[in-house]
Amino acid sequence: MKLKELIKIESGVNTVRLKDNEYELYTLEDVNYDLGHGEDHKHEVSYRKNIVATGDVVINTVGNTASVVHTKNSGKLLNQIFMKLSINNKEILDPWYLCYLLNESEYIKYQEASIMGGSVIKKLTKVNLENLEVNLPTIDEQRKIGEAYKETLRKYTLIMEKAELEKNLYLQMLGEKDLNNRSVVENG
Repeated sequence: MKLKELIKIESGVNTVRLKDNEYELYTLEDVNYDLGHGEDHKHEVSYRKNIVATGDVVINTVGNTASVVHTKNSGKLLNQIFMKLSINNKEILDPWYLCYLLNESEYIKYQEASIMGGSVIKKLTKVNLENLEVNLPTIDEQRKIGEAYKETLRKYTLIMEKAELEKNLYLQMLGEKDLNNRSVVENG
């Protein structure tokens, strides 16, 4: 079945055309944060066009990275490099399974590559996304896969954050012992 049978797609706004932007923009850092900090949530509903709410599924059309919006990023404005994917029926399609499918499925990547084959700029369009063919397991199986995907990414993110903190700590300790650093501080 085509993805357009399962979701409604809303493109982000061209922020250059906004005169009075009262909203913070949803960024690449936000989609990466959301992907690595998956949370159990109750899906909120955004009543404003192009404003994301907790539990919305968004996709970056340049990097083709999809995620479920975290509470931290709720209320931000989607710009033109993002699309919001509204699932028509959550008893047919699980949000985290949709992210897994769009981010990890070899079949989806194959379709995207053939769609964008000769393009110089590899950007996923609304029409391209709508026409992706998907095969869905049962909703229970989707929820298991989606939950496992979310937890795997969350654990990976925690490991990477811990490693970064340890690296910074060790570099700070090494810097304090480095005689060359002392001369810069003392003579600076």
